[in-house]
Amino acid sequence: MKHLLSAILSISLCVFIPTSKATIVDNGIYTTDSITKLDWLDLTETVSLSYNYVTSQFGTGGIYNGFRYATATEFTQLVYNATGASLDGFKVTMIPKELTEPLINLLGSTYHSTAAAYGYTPHSYRDFTGGILSNIDQDGNHLAGRIGWDDKNPLTFNSAQVLNRTTFDGWSHGPGIGSYLVRPVPVPAAIWLMGSGLLGLIGYSRKIKSDFVAV
Repeated sequence: MKHLLSAILSISLCVFIPTSKATIVDNGIYTTDSITKLDWLDLTETVSLSYNYVTSQFGTGGIYNGFRYATATEFTQLVYNATGASLDGFKVTMIPKELTEPLINLLGSTYHSTAAAYGYTPHSYRDFTGGILSNIDQDGNHLAGRIGWDDKNPLTFNSAQVLNRTTFDGWSHGPGIGSYLVRPVPVPAAIWLMGSGLLGLIGYSRKIKSDFVAV
């Protein structure tokens, strides 16, 4: 029985642990970071909504059930995992467009919604995304995360940063800005079933052993 359990465990590892996997995975309206094991909801799902409204939709029955606000540290880690760039506090970190553009596409661009909110025409040579984070600054406003690129001003806008001294308190919001919401990556049901099966086999083997000793 011991050898049987070892064989089954080896098979399960082969089935559920891939030899290689992408770090950032596109899953439609959410993006998965396989390193931090977090799902990031598309920013367009929360665009122009206040912090207080979004948090009222957490929990059972809410629109964002299972999600919570991401922290500045988690945003910084996501940028690093996706681009290899380390954000330094509130400083602007320059990142090439070929790295920021795919991440913006995954998280959802807020550039066009911002342009619509302020009444200007968006340009094809620029794009960015921005969202509120859970952290509060000294003025009681939320920090925000921004990622962008601009072909005409690459030395300024091809970058990412955590923003402080925003005006995003609980009720206000940046027009066209979303919220960075995350949730733990759900454990696949198949893994739970495999685990239950292994526990059942272990219990069965112990029963046989105890019956043998009793005899």
